[in-house]
Amino acid sequence: MELSGPPFRAEHVGSLLRPVALRLAHEKAILGQCDLNELRELQDRCIVDVIAFQESLGLHAITDGEFRRTSFHADFIEKLDERQHAFLRGAVRAARL
Repeated sequence: MELSGPPFRAEHVGSLLRPVALRLAHEKAILGQCDLNELRELQDRCIVDVIAFQESLGLHAITDGEFRRTSFHADFIEKLDERQHAFLRGAVRAARL
């Protein structure tokens, strides 16, 4: 039997590593040192590049890499109320013991 690819199926979904320039721009934006329009333009360019990269690999499931997020877990954390924050802080402390 001849294989045309690896002997398994794998698709990437979700977050991808950000290019250095984008990571630095996000850090500056958090500090209020980056124009948000310039950040958006950089995000747009990086998303076009990461989509082209995934297409060049022949992937069928394409992601924008979640490049517009401030952090990869921010959407989840920002929706928690204070009781849930306290629970998670306690769980993290307990896990460190």
